[in-house]
Amino acid sequence: MSLKLKIGQFISGVIDKLIRLNIKLVSFLPNGRFMVLDLKRAGIYPQTIFDVGANVGQTGLYYSNHFPNATVYCFEPVADTYAEMVKNTQKPQIICIHKALGSTKGEAKIYKSTTYSGIASLNGQGNESFSQVETISVDAGLNICNEYKIDIIDLLKIDVEGFEIEALSGFGTMLTDRVKLIYIEVGFDPADACKTHMSDILNYLHPHGFIVSGIYDSYRLGKGKLKLNHADLLLVNTNLIEV
Repeated sequence: MSLKLKIGQFISGVIDKLIRLNIKLVSFLPNGRFMVLDLKRAGIYPQTIFDVGANVGQTGLYYSNHFPNATVYCFEPVADTYAEMVKNTQKPQIICIHKALGSTKGEAKIYKSTTYSGIASLNGQGNESFSQVETISVDAGLNICNEYKIDIIDLLKIDVEGFEIEALSGFGTMLTDRVKLIYIEVGFDPADACKTHMSDILNYLHPHGFIVSGIYDSYRLGKGKLKLNHADLLLVNTNLIEV
């Protein structure tokens, strides 16, 4: 790990602790830098959070630490990654679900990376390291909400390597009036099959009332880091939240 990266992580850690302690301590930070800070500034404290593509639970824990009154549902279909997530998230507010979310209930094959632990894709395209295959359980988001008696999802986070539209479609019309916020990874390179292009996400969600609120954690490539490859979008449902 480079010294520059270590310094960056240290600074981010300090800021994160200040945000958790009191957002007034970071009044100097502009909007658009830290998603949870922007939500707190807007007076939004999610009670029900879905972490779809939860990996080993790092994001679920992050949300639980910032919103301790929330119930966080973490979805991870890969067996060994799920087992690691269960170990890492020993909190009653975090519910681990050994499934992927898709358009319907059933099974699917997921392609796992031999190079990077915990990296997997349901389409397996665009990355030669996706050479291992595992059969996983898939369910629709609407089925999960019915099973757990969930009426409203305050924050729906999705990071599933190109399977985002399938995951969204499983919520059906619930997206229009029962999902308040979506935090989703999008791609900017049409040739990258492992990322869902931003235009596809926006075209899918616009009819449900969603608008873009912020772009976070952008990842850049190329000479001079001028190529924006992917980032996370925060989208607000204007049917449920006044903007």
